Order: sequence, then structure tokens, then C-alpha cells
Amino acid sequence: METESALPLTKEILGEHLFSKVESSHPESADRITGMLLEAGNEQVMAMLEDDNLLAMCIKSALKVIHRECEDTGSIDKQTLGEELYSLVLDLKPNQCAAKITGMLMELDISTIQNLLDSPTDLQKAVNKAVHTLNIDEAGKWC
Repeated sequence: METESALPLTKEILGEHLFSKVESSHPESADRITGMLLEAGNEQVMAMLEDDNLLAMCIKSALKVIHRECEDTGSIDKQTLGEELYSLVLDLKPNQCAAKITGMLMELDISTIQNLLDSPTDLQKAVNKAVHTLNIDEAGKWC
């Protein structure tokens, strides 16, 4: 009996820890992303909390699901698109002003942003153009 009553408490504690990690990189969608990740179960959530790379990968997957849901319902949330775009830009240019590059790309219209999210080649070209525009050197010293 004791185990059954401990499960909700454990889930709640894991959720609080997970939320604080998710909120640091995705404050606007932290509630929704955390809820989605908690569905994975306690063991998987504990693994996410211990491994930042796994957590980043799971967050990226959750953002893709949110993006697809927005496309299906026709309601595009620019904040969610921005968060997904930021994750992809961060993968491409981890040491080079990912936030500034993402900000530049977010000035594009929504259909172009969606194309960048769907096409790694187009995203790479757009990121390279933004880097060139910012005149960031190889070491990322501009930032």
C-alpha cells in the first residue's frame, strides 16, 4: 500500500525538477513540454534529469509534436516555432549566438519558418547567411 501512495508524490517531485530544467530553455512552453515528458514514466523522466543530452532530445521531440498539432489545427504559435527553431540552430551553431541567429530567422514569415523547420538544407543555408551577416568569426568571438 505504501508504494501506491508514494507514486503520485514521486511523479510530482520529478515533475517539479523536470519543469525547472525545461523552463530554463523553453519558458513559454515549459508547462506543456513538462506534461508531455512526464507521460514517459518515472524511470524515463529520471534518466532525462540525469542526462542533459537525453533531455534536450526529448524536448526537441515534444516541440515537434506541438508544431505538428499546430499545423493540424491551423493555429500556428510563433513562440513554439521559435523554440523549435532555436533548438535546431543550437545544434548547428552551438558556440555562435544561437539566440541572435534564431531572432533573425524569426523575422521571416511563418511559412518560411515552417519550411526551415522541415528542411535541414534550407535551415543550414539560412543559418550560414545569418552568421555571415553577423560577421561571426570561427571561434564565435563576436558574441
